[in-house]
Amino acid sequence: GHATGYDEEYRVIQPDGSVRWVVDGRLLILGGGGERLRVSGTVRDVTAHRIDRDSRCKAHTNASG
Repeated sequence: GHATGYDEEYRVIQPDGSVRWVVDGRLLILGGGGERLRVSGTVRDVTAHRIDRDSRCKAHTNASG
């Protein structure tokens, strides 16, 4: 068997309307025939990182334009 994984970033809208950004990381453990034996994963809140990254991109765009 072997393992394969991926990360996916998406937003979650909270009941109060606020937005949180998360990264969902998963690791699939596959058997010799390709069947799923196990799925393991984590969800990380990356809202602060996303806000910082977006503000740096916006500042760079404003300075270039």
